[in-house]
Amino acid sequence: MHLANGMERLRGFRRALRELGAPLRTGYVRESNFDRAGGYEQALSLLQKRDRPTAIFAANDLVALGILSAIKELGLSCPDDISIVGFDDLEMTAFTNPPLTTVSQPGYEMGALGASLLLERLTGKTTSPQNIVLKTKISMRGSVARPRK
Repeated sequence: MHLANGMERLRGFRRALRELGAPLRTGYVRESNFDRAGGYEQALSLLQKRDRPTAIFAANDLVALGILSAIKELGLSCPDDISIVGFDDLEMTAFTNPPLTTVSQPGYEMGALGASLLLERLTGKTTSPQNIVLKTKISMRGSVARPRK
């Protein structure tokens, strides 16, 4: 949680749950490195709980791939037992089994805008920092099932 993007994703996740009126159980938010191994390790302990979650939102797609590995190792099924949503829309996630539902960021636009803002600051056109939020979209694929009642 020492990275701004991790904190912002968690903040957005919590806000979305509040807006939906969905509870978040204590101990279900797990912190790991932003890699496959971190997702795998945290998912193993989370999924062995007696009252395991039915869905996991991963901080990025690599973490989601680790979660998917843990699900399969435990003999569970995605999305039948556990739904997964990643973040970043890495190209490989369209080819996993099942294909990963993920949040897609406008990567090219972020880079181009960042370079443009940097050039403006270097040339003195602007001096104050700006907070710009770009639109994301969700790439719906096969790793999410309808919520159980």
